[in-house]
Amino acid sequence: MTIRNCKQCEKSFIGEGEICNICEMESIKENDDMTKLAGTIEALALLKSMKESSKQI
Repeated sequence: MTIRNCKQCEKSFIGEGEICNICEMESIKENDDMTKLAGTIEALALLKSMKESSKQI
């Protein structure tokens, strides 16, 4: 294995790839958080739409 410098945090690590495991895990967590946020926004938009359509009836 070779010693590399992480492209995100500039720390040295041993392994494959361009980013260290810590930065990789943080990236996965950010993606998961963004997916949850997008789902919440879609659910709120659906609820608002249902509320507005029930007022029109």
